[in-house]
Amino acid sequence: CVFTDGTGAAIGITNWLYVQMAFAALNMVFATWFQHQVWEQVKNNVTQQAGGMVVTAPSTTLPKEVVAHAFKQVMMYDLGVLFYFFVLAQQAQLGSGPRWLYSYRSVATLF
Repeated sequence: CVFTDGTGAAIGITNWLYVQMAFAALNMVFATWFQHQVWEQVKNNVTQQAGGMVVTAPSTTLPKEVVAHAFKQVMMYDLGVLFYFFVLAQQAQLGSGPRWLYSYRSVATLF
């Protein structure tokens, strides 16, 4: 696949695919980070509510309200989530199939 003019020639399909792979890796990192942040928030909430109860393993049974509250706290107040929102918006724009990709004459051979 070779683009001869315009944005397609400037970026190229290989570079576009590298960017898509970087976004995929970032999605994996964010998922792990977000789960860690929610778990830390759950531990903090339980420690404050139970007067010093220590939650060390996921085998402890917790009410769903505690987990839902921790999830909301992280979603609303963590700047990492805000950063990821903007990255996700950019990924949606770039990943939806740029116009220059469809300008290739034999796009049917790509798929």
